[in-house]
Amino acid sequence: MWRMNPCFRFAVLVLLMLSATAAAENVLDGAQVTLPYGEVRRLLEASGARERTAPPVPYVIRSARYDVSEAGGILHGTVALDVQTFSEDPVCVPLLGAGAVLEGFEPAEIAVVRSDRGFAFLSEKRQRLTVRLAFRLEGKSSGSGTVWECGTPPAVVSVLGFENEVPGVRVEGGFPAKDGTFSLPGSEGRIKITRTAEGEKTREIVPMPPVVWEARHAMRVVSDGVYLNECEWKIRHEAAFRWRVKLEPDDRMVVCRVNGRVQAPVRIDERTLEIELSGTSGESSVAFSYTGKTAAFGPVRGAIEVKLPETDLLVEATNWKLTLPSAYEPVAIEGNCEFLPAGSPNEVVLRKELLRAEAPGVRVFYQKPDKSQKP
Repeated sequence: MWRMNPCFRFAVLVLLMLSATAAAENVLDGAQVTLPYGEVRRLLEASGARERTAPPVPYVIRSARYDVSEAGGILHGTVALDVQTFSEDPVCVPLLGAGAVLEGFEPAEIAVVRSDRGFAFLSEKRQRLTVRLAFRLEGKSSGSGTVWECGTPPAVVSVLGFENEVPGVRVEGGFPAKDGTFSLPGSEGRIKITRTAEGEKTREIVPMPPVVWEARHAMRVVSDGVYLNECEWKIRHEAAFRWRVKLEPDDRMVVCRVNGRVQAPVRIDERTLEIELSGTSGESSVAFSYTGKTAAFGPVRGAIEVKLPETDLLVEATNWKLTLPSAYEPVAIEGNCEFLPAGSPNEVVLRKELLRAEAPGVRVFYQKPDKSQKP
């Protein structure tokens, strides 16, 4: 009987196994495997793919520093909040609760929103910044004195300071500090300040009213009586306020800028415009131009009447340059202004000092110079 060599028999066995494996791979090339979602998720997590987890808290207010001063039953204040957000998604960070009137904020580019609960900062990215607000609180009279109350955000450290000494004042939940401020560890989302009636009687703080320390006007009149006045008002004020100015009924505003930025005034009535000036103290510049119309110029001579805007604020000094059409020269002037030397034959230079609720105005008599006479 013929017997197969053991080595040859082993080689044949290996060839048969390789052939079977190749055949099996050809059959499985088109096969599909279906797994439950839970199994797929576990496989992904095992391979290192993790879902982004939300931070434990979306934001934190590290500190809040309130500085207030009282005048005429109103608290004017500022607050600086050290805010840090941890979420890459939009989040609203509370800044100041209901009860306060917001008068301004910094940085100017942030988005501040208002709701029934007060004011909030809309953050659209992870960041840390200091937000400053200017606000005021109206006092409420009670049987024992005056009370000011306002909601506050949940800050890690809250401090309240008075810019001037106010007798008879008590801060609810506040503890006096060495520098004259009050720490507010137990404010529970609000600040409550009470001034006793005895304190109100012992001292009265008189607020300093806004003052226009200089007003400049450059008015140009053309032959049909239409004029354009470009003016600038320098105003000193200790708090934000709404300034009112009166024009003539037919005057129309062209442009208005407050501290270099375009700002539309609010029309109160036929003559009165209201311009809001923000900030707690300092100086504001209000520049605006407007057009109006007076009588048309006569062929040879005549008279026109023009007035400047009127304001209830004290105006320390008004400087006014009035330019007539080049073909005419002023021959006589009457009005409530002081007349100064002019640099051109068709110009009138005027000045008025210390006026309130009064519009500077003049009547200018003019004529065309006779150029037919020989020198």
